[in-house]
Amino acid sequence: MGDAAVGVSSGTAMNIVEDLVKELPPGIALDWTGASFQERLSSTQAPLLAAVSILFVIPVPGGAVRELVGAFLGDPGGAARACWGRCCSPPPAG
Repeated sequence: MGDAAVGVSSGTAMNIVEDLVKELPPGIALDWTGASFQERLSSTQAPLLAAVSILFVIPVPGGAVRELVGAFLGDPGGAARACWGRCCSPPPAG
C-alpha cells in the first residue's frame, strides 16, 4: 500500500518488510500480490535468462560478424569461398 523511500529500491524495501514479518508472532504471514508478486517471481528467473542469452543469443550475431569480416578481408577458407560455392560454379582450375 506504499512506496519505497526515496533512494531505496523496491526490492530492498520488500526485503526489509520480509525481515520485519519474521519478527512477528507465529501465525502472521506475508504474501506479495500484484506488481510486488511479479517482481519477486521475475527476480528468480533473471539468472536463467542471462545464461540462455549468453548461450544462444550472443554467438549467433558473433558468427555473422566473423563471416562478414572474413569476406571483406579475403579469408581464403572463409565466407567469400563459402558464398562462391553456394552461388556459382567453382572457378576454373588454373
